[in-house]
Formats: sequence, structure tokens, C-alpha cells
Amino acid sequence: MPEKRAVILLIGGTPPPLGGMTIYTQLLLDSDLSQRFRYVLLRTHLPPAFEVKKTFRLLLTFKFLFQLFAILIRKRVELVHIHTSADMGFYEKALFTVICRLFQKPVILHIHSGAFGRFLDGSSFPGLISFFLNRANKVIVLSKTWYFLLASRVKRPEKKLLVLENMIDTRRYAPREATLDREKLHVLYLGLYIETKGFFDMLEIVKKCSESNMPLVFHLAGDQLSEENRIRIKEIHDIKILDHGTVSGDTKIDLFQRVDLFITPSHIEGMPLVLLEALAFGLPVIATSVGSIPEVVKEGENGMLFEVGDVDGMVAGLRSLLDNPSERSKIGNNNRNLALSRFSLQERTDRLAEIYKELINERK
Repeated sequence: MPEKRAVILLIGGTPPPLGGMTIYTQLLLDSDLSQRFRYVLLRTHLPPAFEVKKTFRLLLTFKFLFQLFAILIRKRVELVHIHTSADMGFYEKALFTVICRLFQKPVILHIHSGAFGRFLDGSSFPGLISFFLNRANKVIVLSKTWYFLLASRVKRPEKKLLVLENMIDTRRYAPREATLDREKLHVLYLGLYIETKGFFDMLEIVKKCSESNMPLVFHLAGDQLSEENRIRIKEIHDIKILDHGTVSGDTKIDLFQRVDLFITPSHIEGMPLVLLEALAFGLPVIATSVGSIPEVVKEGENGMLFEVGDVDGMVAGLRSLLDNPSERSKIGNNNRNLALSRFSLQERTDRLAEIYKELINERK
């Protein structure tokens, strides 16, 4: 008889909408972990219409709580894997953690948000956050940066805290076979069109490149343009700007394969999946030195790092890469090799399977 698969309750969002945490959860469901374990999904991501309405947010939390109780009572759940962001999302998932522990289920609390440091620093209830973190059996963070950030807030961090970097399915992300023969380089920004993702800095970068007559084409993707941003883009002349809106699946892959450089001027980040995707496509990277990005991008090896808001620096970085095709090629190859060796889906899922088995066996 085939070995009985352990039931794991997975709590988190899945696309749509698109985002690092929802994409990660979907990766787990699509990976071979779903063959080694039996996932039960409690989908908790909020529709955009509810995100700013606290009353509906509270109602949805009660709905999720009802669903959680139903699953814990009806299913033979052996482990709970909870994905969380910061702010109210954290408190919601913390409540789920406490309930699952009351049902004597081991819990992994997996923190994804790049804003978690700001959340900790600005919280009026730091003791409460520590209390909730300590209720989980394991707390997974995306990098060493976040490990040291939380180490003082949990008991026995060497036992409770785990670093598990983000992952991508590198089999799906392959660089184009040959460099396109064209006079202009194509630059990709892929993220939400909001301040914390550096979108307004991005528009300023485009404007300065236009004023300098740099032979570039800019691709913007990941969100829908507001009327205000549409007007801003129309005011930028003498440079081509292509807006692709929200992209996913094969459309996103095709877009990555059309461009030469990737830029992320973000103000707040954890370990962005889109950055790892750019590495897998063998693209040189220009990024800001925030969150866990400096643990991935090393100056001169696989990209360029700048301080948040350093628009002039990033423009100079673009010019440097524009003028040095051999450097672009070297950095691109380094990035592809890095993605394959460090962020592959198979390596990460194998490690996660070990964590699952350890906690399930401890319970028996």
C-alpha cells in the first residue's frame, strides 16, 4: 500500500492578486510537495475592494476563523503552515497560530513582508508581537537580515528561527537564446505602481534618461496605470515607454525574454521574487540596498546597488551598463548561475519537506 500522506493545512493567499506571498503559496501547491504531503488550503488573501475597509476586513477575518475551525475539526491536520505579511495581516495570522496551537497542531509561521521591520519598529505592542511569534513552533524568515531582526524577540532563536530564502522554478525561466540585434537597450520595471516600490523614482529615472537622450526603451509592468500616472508618462518625451499592465504566466516570461536589463528602485522589500526571476533570465540588475536585496545582489558581480531615492546614481548605472556590453554579458551569466545554484525550487522544497517531517515526528 502507498504510504499515507500527512495532511498539512496551508494558510495564505494565492493569485489573483499577484504578489510575492501569493505566488510563493501557489508554487508550493504546484510543487512535488503536493505529492509528498496532502495540502489543504485556507485561502485568506483579501480582494482589493476590502483592503481599505476595516469593517469588511473584520467580517472576512471571522469568515476565515469559521473556516479554520471547520478544517481543524473535520480534517486530520498534522501540521499548519501559515504565510503572513505585516500590520493587520500579522495579527490575523497570529490569532490563527494561537488557535491551531490550542488544537495541539504544530505551526510554522512564515514571514514574507518586506515591511516587517518597519512594523516592528513602529508597533505600540512589541511584547504582544513577541508573544505571538513564540506561539509558533518554527518561524521562517527569508534572509539572515530578518533572522537578526527577530532573534531578540523570540526564545531560543537558534531552535525556533529558520532562514529559508525565496525560491523560483528555474526550469520555466530561461534566457533568450541570442541577443536581439537592436540599437536600443530595453529596461524592465516590474512591480506595483506605488511609492514604496519606487515607482515614482522610476518615472524620474525615465525622465532623466530621456533628457540625456539615452538609447533606451522602458517597459513598465505589474499594475494598472492611474490617470495621474498616465499624465506623468505623457509628459516624458523623446524616449519610448511601454506599459504592459498586470502580467503573469507566459506573458510575463515573454516580457522578461524581450528585455536586456532589470531595475527595481524599491523603498521596502523582503526578498522579492521578481528579482530572483530576473536573475534566472540572466538579466543584469540595478536595485536599491533595502531588505534582503544586498544578500542577493553584490556590487560588480551580479548588479549595481544604490541607496533609496538615488535617482542620479541609478541613471548613471544604466549608462554604465549601456556602454559596456561585455560587462552586461558577464553579469547576466553570473545571475543565471546564481539562480540555478541558490534559488531553485527543488532545493527549497526538499528543505521544507525536512522541516515538515521534523515537526510531524516531534508530535508523535
